[in-house]
Amino acid sequence: MKLRNLSFYIILIIIFSLIYNLNLLYPLFADDWEYSFIYGTNHSRVTNISDIFLSQYNHYIGWGGRTIVHIIAQFLLLIGTKWSDIVNSIIFVLYLLTIYKISNLNKKHNTSLLLFLLFAICLLVKPIMSCALWLTVSCNYLWGSLIILLFIYKYYEYYQNEEYSDNIIKCLLFFIFGVISGWTNENMFFAQCFIISSIIWLLKKQNKKIPKWFIFGFVGLLIGGGFLLLAPGNYERAKYLDNLYQYTFFEKIKAQLYSAQKRYVNQILPLSLIYAVLLWYSKKYINKINPKIITGSILLFISGQVAWLFMIASPTFPSRATFGIVTLIITAIGILCANIKLEGKLKIIHSLLILILFVSFLIKYYIDVRNLHILNTQIKEREVIIEQEKQKGNRNIIFHDKITLPKRYGFEELSDNPDYWLNRGYSYFYDIDSVKVLSDK
Repeated sequence: MKLRNLSFYIILIIIFSLIYNLNLLYPLFADDWEYSFIYGTNHSRVTNISDIFLSQYNHYIGWGGRTIVHIIAQFLLLIGTKWSDIVNSIIFVLYLLTIYKISNLNKKHNTSLLLFLLFAICLLVKPIMSCALWLTVSCNYLWGSLIILLFIYKYYEYYQNEEYSDNIIKCLLFFIFGVISGWTNENMFFAQCFIISSIIWLLKKQNKKIPKWFIFGFVGLLIGGGFLLLAPGNYERAKYLDNLYQYTFFEKIKAQLYSAQKRYVNQILPLSLIYAVLLWYSKKYINKINPKIITGSILLFISGQVAWLFMIASPTFPSRATFGIVTLIITAIGILCANIKLEGKLKIIHSLLILILFVSFLIKYYIDVRNLHILNTQIKEREVIIEQEKQKGNRNIIFHDKITLPKRYGFEELSDNPDYWLNRGYSYFYDIDSVKVLSDK
């Protein structure tokens, strides 16, 4: 048992080291440049905590309601990459560990399950690179998913164990936690509402005792979701997007449906099919699994589908917006995997699967390190060029070698148009008048 525990924590340290190495290589980019300044001002840099709150007040009024995650993002940008890389790597480990804890509830340490979840996340979650490494995006999706998982965890744990405890402090803490969790991400707010209201309904149906903190947390969730969805900035952003795309009403609906269908087929459907196979196997062949475990897994799976459905209403559906959705589905898969007893041929198949996933993970990690190392080197070379040109008195910078990277990293090259939003953000961040990239080819 001691050896099992030791190996488990050693693997967590190794996982931290691996993700930290990737965080070191991934540069500040795009939204990171924008959020380094106080939103709504003439590009005044964030220099203290009060600047962050001023920035997020302006942001709430003028662009969007994700105040919680953007406060985190601006704080990480304030403390600098030396510390933010460390903190962001810790958050990834906690994110993985929370999925594992929900999956492996009430069981002994299961190193193979932890590794399976890591491999599944890194190999099957397409936007994992941008969501785990790109600082502002990681705050929106990695940090946001962790907050949501931690909130859901206590509800799921009570549903499984029914260990009643209640006091005013716990009620107050869950109310605050609910506000924070609800104020995190729009479509995931509805997923949380679904799973928590479903658990409350199941407990009532079975005449089980419902703690007061259950209700306080749920009320907090609804209030936080209200702050998120009713932010004045949401309507300002919607107007901007309508002017940008200039769709008719029916063209807009068609585009949203197409985008949602595309994301589902490419990123959600494969995991949903894996879940369906595992659920069929669990219900058909494994009679000893507690029915509440199956029910809890199904609730998490359906909540992921609910989160996808509400994305249909979004004017845009970027790849990274599937991160929270697939997080819920992977957690549902993890619950089934943790409770399937491995015997005979199934044990051999499991070992072979872990080996194949491990080799695939190593290959992918090697490719990621190589690509990000090239990106990091080119970014630093550009920073040297900027300083040299500024010393010469030239504040209009032209780069000639384009940086190309696969889409899964979330990186977009600067334009040959200095007025493009990405170029403007780069110019403000590096304190130059303009920048553009021209290809010599």
